[in-house]
Amino acid sequence: MLAAAIGLGSAAPAWAGGGTTININPADTGTTAAAFGTHRCDPSLGGGPFQAEDVWVFALPAAMQQGTFTSLTIEFATEGGPVTESITTTPAADRAIVGDRAWIRTPAGLSSSGALVNPFSLTNATAVITGTDGTFDLAQTCPATGGTPSPSVSGQPSDPGSD
Repeated sequence: MLAAAIGLGSAAPAWAGGGTTININPADTGTTAAAFGTHRCDPSLGGGPFQAEDVWVFALPAAMQQGTFTSLTIEFATEGGPVTESITTTPAADRAIVGDRAWIRTPAGLSSSGALVNPFSLTNATAVITGTDGTFDLAQTCPATGGTPSPSVSGQPSDPGSD
């Protein structure tokens, strides 16, 4: 009976398996994608730039390389009110976790002239990770472009003659 109890006791962390919850570095909040200091569009992390969509990329610091993201919950402020988005290990067309990085595309709030009218502003984020305590970062953004949407963004097939 004691061996069974010890066996169950050592298995408990695996059952809990939820990971460690950490917060975003507070210095990375209170910004829009356009105002954030590091702009980089990476095809493996959301791509871009897109017409009227921002790409936000989050990363675990190098000191936490032993861990990976399992989920993120991100809170944005908009003129229309707060918006909460989640990223899980199940990739979607507009978000994904890629090991120690995660990305999401959000509406940029651009008018047809390219002016910001309702930008998403990052207010808070939490993540569940496989690693240890700490914080994570908003690593880079790929701000939206203005103007008319390109065929690939609007969902229309591109004209093969235009390549």
